[in-house]
Amino acid sequence: MRPLAVRLPPELIHWLDAHRGGEARTTFLRAILRDHIRRQSRSRSRNRPAVRDATKDSAIAPQRQPPLL
Repeated sequence: MRPLAVRLPPELIHWLDAHRGGEARTTFLRAILRDHIRRQSRSRSRNRPAVRDATKDSAIAPQRQPPLL
């Protein structure tokens, strides 16, 4: 993966410097982005409906019979 150059606003740079605890800016930003991507993928997988196996369901589910007249 190629590095991506991004120009950050000065307010964000000041916030990073205040909260990074001596870590390099790039390391700190990568950790934040990695956590964000992980949370998004978890949320996406939770919100995705479960895919049901049609062959399994049809083998187990009883067949409906039309009512007798």
